[in-house]
Amino acid sequence: MVLESQLFTFRKDDKEVHIFPKKDIDTFFLKRKIMDLFNQNLFKIKVYDIPFCFLPEKIDNIIQTNGQHKKACNDCIFKPRCKGISEEYKDVFEARPLGNSPTEVSIEINVDTDKEKVFEIIDYMQMFNTPILNLKGNNPILYDDILEVLAYAKLKNRHIILNTEGVFKNVELMQKVVHFTDLIVFYLEGYNEESDKEITGKEIFNIKLKNIYLLSNKLKKKIMVKTKMSKTLIENFEIYDELLTKMNISQWVITRNNNVTKEDVLKISKQISNHNTFLSGYPVCFFPEHLRSLVKYNDNFNGVNTLFFNNENFQPSEDINLDLGTDLKISWEKNPYKELGKRDFADSKCVNCEMFMSCYSGSKVYTKDPFMI
Repeated sequence: MVLESQLFTFRKDDKEVHIFPKKDIDTFFLKRKIMDLFNQNLFKIKVYDIPFCFLPEKIDNIIQTNGQHKKACNDCIFKPRCKGISEEYKDVFEARPLGNSPTEVSIEINVDTDKEKVFEIIDYMQMFNTPILNLKGNNPILYDDILEVLAYAKLKNRHIILNTEGVFKNVELMQKVVHFTDLIVFYLEGYNEESDKEITGKEIFNIKLKNIYLLSNKLKKKIMVKTKMSKTLIENFEIYDELLTKMNISQWVITRNNNVTKEDVLKISKQISNHNTFLSGYPVCFFPEHLRSLVKYNDNFNGVNTLFFNNENFQPSEDINLDLGTDLKISWEKNPYKELGKRDFADSKCVNCEMFMSCYSGSKVYTKDPFMI
């Protein structure tokens, strides 16, 4: 079925929506409309012949049939993968190289967070074409000014990710959060109240499940659940899998734990049958070819594309404690980890790999990765 809107033509079938932008359009509204479709989480979406820099948070959903690089593209970290801007869209899209600024800025939100500083960072993000705002902390949803922060980021057209322990003050707050955010991330470490408490030290497992179900099934919100690889998960994977399948979430991401053996990681990967379940933090080459689609490429975890603001200063990522200062632009210029995204700095095992631009060796420690083969 071929349909048409003011911004694009799209072809729709039972499982996918294929979007073809029109030539005489306002790109601000085009991006907002496309992101709205993604957030509905009803179909797999493919967008045709747009440059990666227009929708960097969804590059795996972009299909390019042709294109030409502009001079500005020479500074973009995605140049090896992106074909640039096609001739028919040369007057529609502007080349805005990614790499001159981070793709994602994460901010730790707690009771001491300065709202005005957060607004300042969001302004800089808009100025430097940084699309993704990731709000972290113990439970940012309980921050008094969280709705003001979310509303301001939405006004500036940022892609907003909100991390939460799963506890909301009330349903009214939950509904407002749904309106402002693009993705809500829950952390579920156990498979029942007892196992979750043993790992986290908190008795909120049933509250998490209730809110995940409400958001995903009643409010139709895009939900990601993250679980750190652990012995508990390895020994009870089928219970986790059945539980989260019933929740109807968008993605279940199992994150890396260096205390878990290679054998156990492979054991988990072979049990995954749900297409919404992924492994994050591992190099693609560690897995047999038929399992590599399970790997969620994590270039946003190692400072290559990110900055993290800890309420005092920026650092490359949440896990890399290097003081880069308080100015976003200067901090990015000083960030040494962004160089790891260039082949010139790659290990000989990686330099010619076709997955280089999305894998980054899958590790915070880059090419000194014990999982690399």
